[in-house]
Amino acid sequence: KLPRSTLVVWMIGIGLLVLLIWAWLFNLEEVSTGTGKVIPSSKEQIIQSLEGGILTKLDVNEGDVVEKGQILAQLDPTRLASNVGESQSLLISAQATAARLRAEVNGTPLTFPEEVKKSPKLVQEETALYYSRRENLEQSIAGYEQAAKLVRQELAM
Repeated sequence: KLPRSTLVVWMIGIGLLVLLIWAWLFNLEEVSTGTGKVIPSSKEQIIQSLEGGILTKLDVNEGDVVEKGQILAQLDPTRLASNVGESQSLLISAQATAARLRAEVNGTPLTFPEEVKKSPKLVQEETALYYSRRENLEQSIAGYEQAAKLVRQELAM
């Protein structure tokens, strides 16, 4: 019978051997992030993106000579395209609101720019709000006129 300490040493050794075999046979994907610096042979220039993103293509390697205007890398446009779409929606919504408010202030019929007309739901919402607010204004004016009429009648007595 083996002493307990020998058995423990054998178990640790077998465990290490299994881990080494596993490490040798299997590849792990590694993800790392960091900043980079391109060091040219003439003068140093720091290159960085104004908009961060996921690098989809890298066209140069360390030590490559690059030309002016050469594309060095490409970023995934998904996030940028999403931001552009969101900004366009906000712009169209603001244009619709501005058209409604102009019509309310000037007392003119409601007309929308062509870009806004491409969004029928927005046109419908702004039109409904326009007529609702216009009706509310007319009711308020009628109420004030009625109150003024009553005051004039009381003063005439």
